[in-house]
Amino acid sequence: LNTYGKEMTEKQLTVQQEFDRADEAYLEKMKPYNRNVSVITMAAAVTLLTVSMVFEKRMKIIADGVMLGGLFTLFYSIGRGFASENSKYVFAVVTIGLILVLYLGYHRFVKPHQPATAAKK
Repeated sequence: LNTYGKEMTEKQLTVQQEFDRADEAYLEKMKPYNRNVSVITMAAAVTLLTVSMVFEKRMKIIADGVMLGGLFTLFYSIGRGFASENSKYVFAVVTIGLILVLYLGYHRFVKPHQPATAAKK
């Protein structure tokens, strides 16, 4: 039976099985690709987050925009990591992402900053 509840002919069944095999082979080839894309985007996210922290005091608005771009890149990297279907790699990516977000959140919102007037003296 096909998805519409109708019986498939022998030719349709053969074509469907061939498609399923080709799709499975494609998905297997995509796993390393997804892992590689995740590594590259994770490096880009770390770079963007580092740049945002370096320029935090000089150009606040630009630094906030770069930080937001870095966070979205980090989320994309984590998603691609899940698509790789490698549990050890997924664990590593999620751990790195969690550490980055916790550090960035602490640095931006919890860590006490000196007032602008006290920093100039």
